[in-house]
Amino acid sequence: MARLIINVYFKTDEYVVEVNKYNGEGLLEESRVYEGVKQVVLSNLVVRINRQLHNQPWSLIVEAEDPVIEFKEKSLLYVYEKK
Repeated sequence: MARLIINVYFKTDEYVVEVNKYNGEGLLEESRVYEGVKQVVLSNLVVRINRQLHNQPWSLIVEAEDPVIEFKEKSLLYVYEKK
């Protein structure tokens, strides 16, 4: 099962979102940064929010068999399970 660590950094009127994708063995496969994000949409996923030691970034842990990440309209970040 893949795991995504999604770090959300708050900016004025938008987010900077860093997505790190790890394979089932815990090895980093891909890392991307999306700027100008207005909304993050998570669908059909198991999402965990652990205790945060700092308020920046805000981190989400997503587990999925085959996650898909799409950045649409230069402001909407969609993360969902491929069916």
